Amino acid sequence: MSDSRDKSLPFDVDDADLFSSVADDHVLSSAPVSPAAPAPATPRSTAPRRNGRTHQPAAFLDVESPGRSPRRIRLQRPRFLLGGERADLTLDDRFVSRWHAQLSLEQGAWVLEDLGSHNGVYLRIADEFVMEDGDEILVGAQRLAFRTGWDTGPTQAVPTLGAPKLPTAPRLVEYVEGGHIRGIYPIVDSMLIGREGADLNFPHDELLSSPHASFERRDGQFYLRDLISESGTFIRIRGAVELIDGDCFCVGRTRLQVRYQG
Repeated sequence: MSDSRDKSLPFDVDDADLFSSVADDHVLSSAPVSPAAPAPATPRSTAPRRNGRTHQPAAFLDVESPGRSPRRIRLQRPRFLLGGERADLTLDDRFVSRWHAQLSLEQGAWVLEDLGSHNGVYLRIADEFVMEDGDEILVGAQRLAFRTGWDTGPTQAVPTLGAPKLPTAPRLVEYVEGGHIRGIYPIVDSMLIGREGADLNFPHDELLSSPHASFERRDGQFYLRDLISESGTFIRIRGAVELIDGDCFCVGRTRLQVRYQG
């Protein structure tokens, strides 16, 4: 398969894709930590979904941060805060917001929620996932955004003069540290992502498998699938997500896995 990183794009690129750099240079481009076992994930679900339990198992977080030994922390409070300072788990990471995410015990289930952090919270997927415009993924050390439409500009009483907007092609936008865009890659009907031998290759990313993940269009929708990769495929969550045993998520460059015992 050929590398699809063609700089001569067959469609117009909107300004939001080309000029989306942010003022804060501490923008996450990757989460290069060791892999963990996958578990089913439903990043758009509204939690909690379960009825109350008669028995509450002990819950733990397995934590892997760059430059530190792996550690296990027991979740003992009904609300557990993760952040850069004054949190239950303080992460020395410039990509982590002061109060980044929280775990809360609701009706017998642990629920993960992003607290409006700058770099987001990413949950590992195991099943096929239906993509929506604006979804962001982590594969290996690559941060990619799935785009199908135009960004909406500020509302104005009188619209700005210009040519009518044309339909935009589905595409992946590659971000690097600082929020800068390094590449924009069109998706036709399918795309393989990997270190080599894929449609979109990142040969210097040692965390990527070959192949690693795939996009496929079916019935007008795009589906993301992890191809049993070693380090996993992660989707940025929207809203609260209930966690089950084995679920793995990323906060900054730290990877965490929830485990239940008893």
